[in-house]
Formats: sequence, structure tokens, C-alpha cells
Amino acid sequence: MKKDQEGLRKELEEEAPFLLRQKEKPDGFSVPEGYFQQLQESVLERIAAGAGEQAPVRRSIFPLRYRLAAASVVILVVAALFLFRPAAPQTDSVALTAEEVHQYVSRNIDEFDLDLLLKFAGNDLGHSGWFEDASLEDPEMKEFMDELLDDIDLETLEELL
Repeated sequence: MKKDQEGLRKELEEEAPFLLRQKEKPDGFSVPEGYFQQLQESVLERIAAGAGEQAPVRRSIFPLRYRLAAASVVILVVAALFLFRPAAPQTDSVALTAEEVHQYVSRNIDEFDLDLLLKFAGNDLGHSGWFEDASLEDPEMKEFMDELLDDIDLETLEELL
């Protein structure tokens, strides 16, 4: 066993002489004799001396109930402002009579798409059509239909049929 220790020591001297020197140096930390015994006694003395004392209690300027009441008031004010604020003025939609709409469409008939006119011709204003009081036998109606047929080109007529 001694041979093994001597062999290890020689190997350590050859490979890492710095580590061998570190092993021979004393520890850097040393404590005076009786330090821990004395420490225990001094801590116990401090505890016994301070047992009668109470740490000063720091009082707030505003107690908790006043702070909670103030927070509640702020929440109520914000909620009241949100709920009872005046609504933004709404713009009134323009109310047009059926006659005004009919006049506008008649004046601007070229601007409208034929499909759009056919779609809304019968159900837009609550009556059965634009020519509700005219009969198909009326001479003005026949004249109007003839004009329409003259104005319609062949492609549009084929699309309608």
C-alpha cells in the first residue's frame, strides 16, 4: 500500500507539481478557537434581549378602507361617464318619396345597369312596379315599349331572352 502511495506521489510530482504544492499549503480559511461556541451564545443573547421589543409599525397616511372607498368611487365615476355620455349625433337618413325616386331614376336612367333596374323594378318601393297605374293597352305604354325595343341592341335582347 505504501508503494502505491509513493508511486502516486511521484506521478503527481511529474505530472502536476503545482497541485502537490497546493496540497502542502494550509487552508486559507481559519477560524479562531471557540468562535462557533461564542457565536451561538451571542445569537441567543440577542434573541433574548430583543424578545420584549416590537418592531415599529409603519402606518399609512390613508387607511386601507379609505383607499378602497376611493378606488370604488373612481370606478363608479368612470362607469357613469361611459354609460351616461351623450351619444354622437346620428345623421338623419334622407326620406325620399316614391315620386322623387322615380324622377331621379328617370333622369339618370343611362347611369344605371339594366340588371340592377330589373332587379329592383318590382319590389323597391312597396308597389308592384314602375307602371302600376298604367295598363298594357294604354297607347303611351305601347309607345314606350316600342321606343325601348328600338333602343335595345340585338346582343342585349338575346341576353334578356
